[in-house]
Amino acid sequence: MGFKIKFGMLRKYNEDKNMIDVIVPDDVITIGNGAFKHCQKIVRVTLPASVETIADYAFYGCKNLTEIIVKGELKSIGHSAFDGCPKLKNKPEIKRESAPKPAPVKSEVSKPEIKPPAIRPKFLPVESEVNKPEIKPEPAPVEKLSSADYENTLQQFREHPEDKAVCKVISDHATEFVSFLIQHFELGSLTEEQTIRMMIQTGNMITPENVSDMIQEAIANQAYGIQTELSRYKARL
Repeated sequence: MGFKIKFGMLRKYNEDKNMIDVIVPDDVITIGNGAFKHCQKIVRVTLPASVETIADYAFYGCKNLTEIIVKGELKSIGHSAFDGCPKLKNKPEIKRESAPKPAPVKSEVSKPEIKPPAIRPKFLPVESEVNKPEIKPEPAPVEKLSSADYENTLQQFREHPEDKAVCKVISDHATEFVSFLIQHFELGSLTEEQTIRMMIQTGNMITPENVSDMIQEAIANQAYGIQTELSRYKARL
């Protein structure tokens, strides 16, 4: 018989003019899309228990088809599967399972009360630690430089102003270097540009206010002039 079956799907039925009663083989699971489309001679089709699906347009245009016998239970029927079958009396349908009856509601009188489990805190602060101020460790004291160290650092800065090690020494002893720089600037041992660049390394601590707290007021007045030049130098960078 003219069945084209592949992987459990009846893909196409090649109509036999002398065959009006068609029995689909037992290994078919799906009646494929348009498998019996426009088969004008068939009158009856028997589907085995293995068939679960009838695809779209499976029996479309079978004008003389009067009966489809389904031995199993269909799970799905495609779009327009039986359109154009005017003589088909009882179209196959998907068997729908009846909804299960709801379980009877037990009387709430005898229903035991369910209490939620107690939630224990993961951590309780010790009373002595509540509102305890945070103690920050004091910074390690910076070793003081001798006069020779200042001179040596100053000489290294003249020769290598970009040296990170030299700049770190200046930064660690910024307050002392402010006073040291002003004195050497007045004595002419540093140029204006060298003084300004070195003060940049001290974190720009050279202001009239903090210098006057460190050294005498006369040097503070000189510092004000240097601060003005420092601002001009920065603007040119």
